[in-house]
Amino acid sequence: MPKSRIVENIGDFMDDAPELLNLLENEKKMNNKVFIEYIKRYNEFKKNNDKEAADYGTKLF
Repeated sequence: MPKSRIVENIGDFMDDAPELLNLLENEKKMNNKVFIEYIKRYNEFKKNNDKEAADYGTKLF
């Protein structure tokens, strides 16, 4: 799947973190390692910015 399609699809879930999406769009290579790293970063973002997620320790992905 092309990188643009991956970014578009994940943007549906990460719409509250546009700066993270922008960084993902600017990655030179898209592979599983990069993709998983961004998921981890997004989970950390949600944990720090979403009271309910922080209280329950939930992860969105």
